[in-house]
Amino acid sequence: MDACEEFIEIFTTNFPFRDIERKGRQYYLSSAKQKAILEGIPEDSVSQGLFLGEKTARGFVPTPGLIELVAKNTNRKITITEKSAWLFICGRDVFQENIVIEKSNLQSKDVIVLNEEDEVLGFARRAKDGKVAYKNMLDIGIYLRQEKKK
Repeated sequence: MDACEEFIEIFTTNFPFRDIERKGRQYYLSSAKQKAILEGIPEDSVSQGLFLGEKTARGFVPTPGLIELVAKNTNRKITITEKSAWLFICGRDVFQENIVIEKSNLQSKDVIVLNEEDEVLGFARRAKDGKVAYKNMLDIGIYLRQEKKK
């Protein structure tokens, strides 16, 4: 099993998309139509379809697009307050008092983080101890932070 599938199986075994293609270290969700078009092109493609993530030395790094797809097929979710949602998007962690709804069970180490309008903000991992309930692992604000670095 490859890194992308292992990440998806953390959240769900009912993932409806099976057309995941690997290009080097990167993973893409491609349709049959996209694959057929690429087969007709003599040059090798750099990318194809929806970018799902990349395998790095530290493990698999998903994209917010993959988190969005996974969120539709899992019950491992938490909903956080409006103020906490803004802080989460800015890269901050989630405190227990800011959780409005926790649908995950106590065994769930990783959860999808939603705001009160059920919009996907990212994913977090249960903290081991202390005031922080969940550590921010990926959030949709990553795109803005990457632009700021350029």
